[in-house]
Amino acid sequence: MTNEEKTKQWLVELGKGIEIGAWLNPLPNIEPIYVDLFEEFAGQKCNVDILSEPTDLPFENGQLDYVASSHVIEHIANPIRALVEWTRITRHNGILYLVIPDRKFTWERNRPVVQADHLLDDYNRKTTQSDGTHIDEFLDTLVWEEFSPDDSSEAAREAFRERLHHAIEHDLDINIHFHAFESDTFSDIVDVVNRVLPEGERLELVDHSARFPRECPNGFLAVLQVHRPEKIDRWRKLLDRFRFWT
Repeated sequence: MTNEEKTKQWLVELGKGIEIGAWLNPLPNIEPIYVDLFEEFAGQKCNVDILSEPTDLPFENGQLDYVASSHVIEHIANPIRALVEWTRITRHNGILYLVIPDRKFTWERNRPVVQADHLLDDYNRKTTQSDGTHIDEFLDTLVWEEFSPDDSSEAAREAFRERLHHAIEHDLDINIHFHAFESDTFSDIVDVVNRVLPEGERLELVDHSARFPRECPNGFLAVLQVHRPEKIDRWRKLLDRFRFWT
């Protein structure tokens, strides 16, 4: 299956939505609001309408029909917080459409897969993008010559490590793959998100495709449907309006 096919199935008939971190490769068939941390990345202008942290988005509760992202969640130090936030802004029966790299088929294949309980600890500790816990694990286990084909020397690896640690020492955000995911264990992560969502809310994994997309099968697709009692949506929207006027 491809993104062309799956976005037609899950997103094309929905209304207002966002794509987070599209950069140069926006998902097909949709016309979202583009959200990113950066106006420019790696010397290239990003697809961006709103600059925002993916864990603290400027949308009201239940305002959107969908949230989409491709190869983004691995760059987020606190994925559970991100999924809770994306659920908050998505309406009842709305969709979270996630494409995630599977470590088994990338230059992270030697890295341990992240465990759901570890992500729960990150959530409870309020981990931020300036967390250096995984710098050495990331650099020591990745297949360096594939990650950095232009300069696969050990000196280049160590220079990168030094820059990352220097950033952490100065309380700056870093951009790495904080965690390595696998298709087979992603449902455990959804279960953890459901444990911390507000009462009455939950995510349902309604589509899950391994070796996705077909043209570059180094990841997996996870489509999550948001469920919450409709009265919760109504009360949240009224509360948002009250906060606006006060």
